[in-house]
Amino acid sequence: MIATARADVLKLLQGLAWPVFPYYPEDAAMVPCVVVGRPTIDQSEDYQPSDFTTRLPVIILGRRIGDDDTQDELDRVSDEVIERIIPYHQFNVAPGIETVAGLGYPAYVVTVIIALRLC
Repeated sequence: MIATARADVLKLLQGLAWPVFPYYPEDAAMVPCVVVGRPTIDQSEDYQPSDFTTRLPVIILGRRIGDDDTQDELDRVSDEVIERIIPYHQFNVAPGIETVAGLGYPAYVVTVIIALRLC
């Protein structure tokens, strides 16, 4: 479940003009970049043993310089990530600050929602 969900989303993000990592980079020298995080998995509310919802965070890290160009760049990267996810999955987006190597970076977290049914 976990490996498949992460691999599917990584495949959707192939070919972006920015680096895509399956983990947080050791440092954020490559920002802006995209990180496919670790998912949460919930069993369906009616507790069917075969129904699950996976929520996979895709984190878009921006540069730390606080100017209009930096925000515009973060928005553009995020838009392209969202455009690749829209045809396949539900999602939600939240702004935030993500910590990499002890430093805070402006970010958007796109949570990809994947419904799974195991038969």
